Amino acid sequence: MCRALKTNHWGAVPYSVLLHDSTETDDYRDKPYAVSSAKRFFQSGILENRPDIEAYLARCMRNCAVSRSVAREAIRRWNPDLFITTHGIYSVWGPAYQEMKDAGVPVAVWQGAGTAKGRIRIIDRHDCMLASTSDWLDFYARNHGNRDTIARGSSLLEARVNHEAADTKEYFAGIEKGTGTVPDRTEKAGNHFAMFPNVIWDGDIPERNTLFDGVLEWCLFAIDAIRNSPNRLTIRFHPSEVTRLNGSVQLESVLRERVPDIDSIPNLQLIPAAARLDSYSFARSSVDVGLIYDGHLCLELTHLGIPVIACTNGNFTPDCVVYKPQSRGQFTEWLSSPATLLERFQREAEQRRAAAAVFAAWEFEASLYEFNPLIQPYPPVITYRQLGSRQPISSDAVAIVTRLLSMMRTPSAQDSNCGSMARPVPTH
Repeated sequence: MCRALKTNHWGAVPYSVLLHDSTETDDYRDKPYAVSSAKRFFQSGILENRPDIEAYLARCMRNCAVSRSVAREAIRRWNPDLFITTHGIYSVWGPAYQEMKDAGVPVAVWQGAGTAKGRIRIIDRHDCMLASTSDWLDFYARNHGNRDTIARGSSLLEARVNHEAADTKEYFAGIEKGTGTVPDRTEKAGNHFAMFPNVIWDGDIPERNTLFDGVLEWCLFAIDAIRNSPNRLTIRFHPSEVTRLNGSVQLESVLRERVPDIDSIPNLQLIPAAARLDSYSFARSSVDVGLIYDGHLCLELTHLGIPVIACTNGNFTPDCVVYKPQSRGQFTEWLSSPATLLERFQREAEQRRAAAAVFAAWEFEASLYEFNPLIQPYPPVITYRQLGSRQPISSDAVAIVTRLLSMMRTPSAQDSNCGSMARPVPTH
């Protein structure tokens, strides 16, 4: 960034220098960050009452206090025009992100693109809320009727449902397109809902939740709602539980423990993560409505002509693509009687499919910048050796800096927020 701006005015300040504020923990504000961090660390959607978990939670709470303290001191010293961070969630980044937001400091969150090696995205919200970022909303406003953008996005989604994308190729490794036993929809009456839950701990963060505390509560609620419904529910557990994230706590096991009579519910069927089933062919042939918490299936099922109900404000849940219940009561109503929703989708199918394609074009390509120091596989590692001053500045590096500059406070905003307060540059 400094090279692109042709400036040497930069400096590094250790965290320890900024720890002048109180570092006492704030249970009300910080506990959600600590819990989501612990769920990710232990790869479980449930935190048991165990000494090791309690100890880790205590360390996460300490991280929260440090993160919050550092942000407060940075605001006091420099009142920055822009705060750049990664994630904006979990115990390390979340509290600092929120402190900056609360102080009116613009925040830029950069994230490594899991679907594109050596690419990053810069957004103005949490890592988990792509679908409500100004970047996406602006792109959609400019491109929602662009035929080329829609065609490109459609081709990207078609590649995913045909197992040609890097991640879907891994999820369905060894499973040919169309493989697997698909339930016969003529055996029972009613509409067929299919639920495709995330891995129970992956991205289990409170920031995206709207109606439920997480994937587990969402699943339990849907199972209970379908019991006395004339419709059917199939839960297809995420194949990455046995591939990319093998060894994770499996959601099916958790549900069986929480719902002892789960196999006795006549209109409920479970498809294990290890089942050799092409989820897309299954959806094409037998699913009337998809239930997604958050995930690319929001886009993929819509692309296949299947309406999606999503109960989060997440990464892949734009309002122009999915249907979001405004309450648990409305969610129950849709599960019991989806006729009105299905009729609405028939009228809006072309528009929503186009919106899914535009989002795909933005997410997979238009929103990304090349960032050579970022090395995959996950978790990304920055190699600063690649940042030597002899290297030419790429067009993407200039674009990154231009994007960051566009997010900074304007002089008028600085004056209104902090007067003529001087902000000294940190020393090297």
